[in-house]
Amino acid sequence: MWVAVVHSGSFSAAGRRLGKVQSAISQSVATMEEALGVTVFDRAAGRGQMTAQGEALLPEVRVVLASVARLGGHARALEAGRESELSIVRDAVFPETVLVEMARLLASQFPDVALRTETEVLEGVVRRVESGACRLGVTGADVEVPDTLERTHIGAVQMLPVVAPSHPLAGNAPSDAALAEHVQIVLQGAAGGTNPDRAVLSPRTWRVGDLSTKAAMLRAGLGWGNLPAPTVAADLDRGDLVRLRIDAWGEHAHDLGLSVIHRRDEGLGPVAAWGVQTLRTLCARP
Repeated sequence: MWVAVVHSGSFSAAGRRLGKVQSAISQSVATMEEALGVTVFDRAAGRGQMTAQGEALLPEVRVVLASVARLGGHARALEAGRESELSIVRDAVFPETVLVEMARLLASQFPDVALRTETEVLEGVVRRVESGACRLGVTGADVEVPDTLERTHIGAVQMLPVVAPSHPLAGNAPSDAALAEHVQIVLQGAAGGTNPDRAVLSPRTWRVGDLSTKAAMLRAGLGWGNLPAPTVAADLDRGDLVRLRIDAWGEHAHDLGLSVIHRRDEGLGPVAAWGVQTLRTLCARP
């Protein structure tokens, strides 16, 4: 209830969120304050504003809640036994080759376990995992993840700035100012998303909802943009795209960190735990 008040902004909003009347929230919080011996919320300030003591204790409250959620999730996973399906939703920038290799290993390690995969962009991954639609999610480090989800860093993917060979920027070492003069094609999250654009340097942007459309527009010479190195490797080999050499950026300036996420309250069964570890191992390979 404490955290619900903080997230919702008031006791009444927390009650609506938890399906309880406001008086029940107020009484429970008051009982907790009496047990702790400190005042957590400043009632005079209104809207559930915390006191200095409350601000200091809140991080520890989050740790306790996360531990309880993991404990319950682990217990339920043990009770259920081994999963019959592994469902994974990945960000579009996550290398498909890594997913395929994990699927090959899954078939060898757990031949009777089904695999289901989905592809989303940015916060779309978080929404699929948070709703319970997918067991695991692979998302970028710049995507906001709520406290209800556990996050494990697994590696990074190199992002390369590219253009078509016919584009005016091709063959040059453009400055930031030169890049800003041309259309940048950007991968856009779902409507209502709050995450910042990845490495957007031009005020002239075209926004697309999937990686294949972005790559197709870049091949057509309609702009410049960043693509994952594994995705663009074949285009570079064929000469359909060329890499932009940007001295100010360096070799790995816009590499994207990757994380696996899952719900804390569900824990990890043996197959899902194997999936997290396998993804970490595969992403650590050069």
